[in-house]
Amino acid sequence: MSTSNETICQTAIPSRQPVGPAFGPVLGIALSSFAYFFFLGTATPYFSLWLAQKGLQSNWIAAIATALLIGATIGQALLPYAALRIGRTPALLVTTLGGLGCTAALMLAPSPGALLGIALTGALFTGAAIPLIDAIALEKASPWYGRIRATGSAGFAMATLGVGWLIDRIGVACVVPVELAALLGLLAGALLTALPLSLAPTQPAPRVSTGSASPLRSAGLWAVMLSVALINAGHAYYYTFSNLHWSRDLGYSSATLGLLWATGVAAEISVFSGFSQSGDTSGARRLILLGAGGGLIRWSITAFDPPLALLFALQLLHGLSFAATLLGGLRMVKAMVPDDVAPLAIGVFAALVHGVVIGLVTALLGLPFARDPAVAYLLMAGLCGAGGGGALMLRRFRAPA
Repeated sequence: MSTSNETICQTAIPSRQPVGPAFGPVLGIALSSFAYFFFLGTATPYFSLWLAQKGLQSNWIAAIATALLIGATIGQALLPYAALRIGRTPALLVTTLGGLGCTAALMLAPSPGALLGIALTGALFTGAAIPLIDAIALEKASPWYGRIRATGSAGFAMATLGVGWLIDRIGVACVVPVELAALLGLLAGALLTALPLSLAPTQPAPRVSTGSASPLRSAGLWAVMLSVALINAGHAYYYTFSNLHWSRDLGYSSATLGLLWATGVAAEISVFSGFSQSGDTSGARRLILLGAGGGLIRWSITAFDPPLALLFALQLLHGLSFAATLLGGLRMVKAMVPDDVAPLAIGVFAALVHGVVIGLVTALLGLPFARDPAVAYLLMAGLCGAGGGGALMLRRFRAPA
């Protein structure tokens, strides 16, 4: 007998629901999320500055940046498999310790080639952290997932602002030590997650089996992941080239650029804080469609360089194009696979959404699209439309009951 993925997922509760508040896991997961995104908010904008201070030429910096993306994508796809063998929290501890060791080794690297190898290895570990954090959060603290993920957004924003301020005062040499401090916070969060501080035992929630020997072969699951990946890839030009276009072509100051990005992060935090990961997937599918619609509107208007006030208003749609899309996608993925393979499924989801598809689109932006912002933004809107179309088709996919 067959039924639709949506029907299956509506009867499945995506995670274990605690009878009482689980303070240890919730606090530990929240700290892990904050610390990891603080690390990411330090590394993403400032690690290249640290490399330049080390005397690396632009070709080496580009090669290391590419290695970081490749390593993180592979780690997201493969290392969560270890969680199926040793458990999710132990796997997070392993990835954190590996990231700490490699990040410390960066300061002792004797050559650009050594930096490249260490950065690639470290990205394998640190890239795997976020799908493991998500899997643990969805297992142990599903009703609080949105608020936990909001702490990550707050950590990213605090890092981009705080580390920039710190660099102005003590120099770029502080970047890698700050990354180490953030990873120590991640280690503390992973240890705290393992502590049995729950006031009442958690009880497994009933689930409907997919009936599949290999749930990752489900066409419906891949349709969900690809739809979300296309919508998220709509941010490729924004992440890579928007500041350059807004400052060079439109003359906006650095302070204005910071406020534009902060507005988007604030909208993201607001959406994450307002939603949990409990509920059926009809709501999750609507979140994905909202994200696609928000991205379609956002990038279609941004393409025509609207007045600054309208641009600030469009930045509020980041709460839909990014946060709502991610929440809906994670909820559907978690509901469509058994608990024992959830870390692997979320790892593949993270690799596809945050690595493979957006990485390919970013590479394409090096072609003539990057020289014509209007065309690039309209292309981003088209990706959101394609992802929304995929989400509309989700009802057509069927899975074994």
